[in-house]
Amino acid sequence: MVALSDLITGKSGFEIIDKQTFTMSGTWTKPAGALDADTVVAYIIGGGASGDGTGGGIGGGGGEGVISAIPVSTLLASETVVVGAGGVNLGSSQGYQGQGGGDSSFSDYFAEGGNINANWALGGGFGGGVDRRDSSYGIFVPPDRFGGGGGGNPQGFLTGVGQAAYFGGAGGGSESNKAGGKSHFAGDGGAGSTSSAENGQIPGGGGGAKFQAPGDGARGEVRVYVVRGTIPSLEAVVTQ
Repeated sequence: MVALSDLITGKSGFEIIDKQTFTMSGTWTKPAGALDADTVVAYIIGGGASGDGTGGGIGGGGGEGVISAIPVSTLLASETVVVGAGGVNLGSSQGYQGQGGGDSSFSDYFAEGGNINANWALGGGFGGGVDRRDSSYGIFVPPDRFGGGGGGNPQGFLTGVGQAAYFGGAGGGSESNKAGGKSHFAGDGGAGSTSSAENGQIPGGGGGAKFQAPGDGARGEVRVYVVRGTIPSLEAVVTQ
């Protein structure tokens, strides 16, 4: 990983010219100093799903994390940014079912929100966490899509603990007092409980499960970097 001190002294060969972080939907404006040869690195995180409240005990899935490298020359002077909302349980009107998180996007690039259903709480994007034995860090589909962690299922692998994630949000824990998953760079999942479920952590964490009172999913987030020079890895940019 490139240290911030290397960026300041120019040792790494690249420089972050501009960074804009969106915690709500809005418009990205191309910086006046950006060159056509520069690269925009967009780190996009979908909203997390709320936990289940029907008594099924499944935690909410975390939002997908997407990192894309985009030539500045291909972008308009301004681009639309959408930050996906976290899923909020709607109570008796929806039978206390968990609600999926909203998709987040920058220009034409998007990250899916987390999901929940009667059988598995799915992490956002490419079925992250469908069978949580696939990976302890969610599903990764090259070159830049990282599935969110699946929500914990009391009948499934790891017996209800929320799945971890890397750049996506982690999954919420099941109702049987199970912990939410941990994410390296996005939000952790909330713990499930028979007494008081936790909300997912920002950005993109899934909510924990609890009968009739599950935790909410966390909103997503979009971070847009303008980078000049040779990028050693996309991770080197978004960890600054």
